[in-house]
Amino acid sequence: TIGGHSLLLMQLFQLYKTTFHLRSNCFSIVDLFQHPTIIDHARLIHQAIDITEQIDNYWSSLHLIQGKE
Repeated sequence: TIGGHSLLLMQLFQLYKTTFHLRSNCFSIVDLFQHPTIIDHARLIHQAIDITEQIDNYWSSLHLIQGKE
């Protein structure tokens, strides 16, 4: 069964995703259960932000000059 702490952690997970504009696949709620301290959460968020920036940079649109060869 889901207890009070689990529900709070699910709310916190959603808050992290919306506040930091994180993609759903960057980390999961399971990660929060496995790393329960605030410093662990900060590390997970930092890693997720780095992953999101790398993905966005990789898929950025090409300039017209870059597309010519």
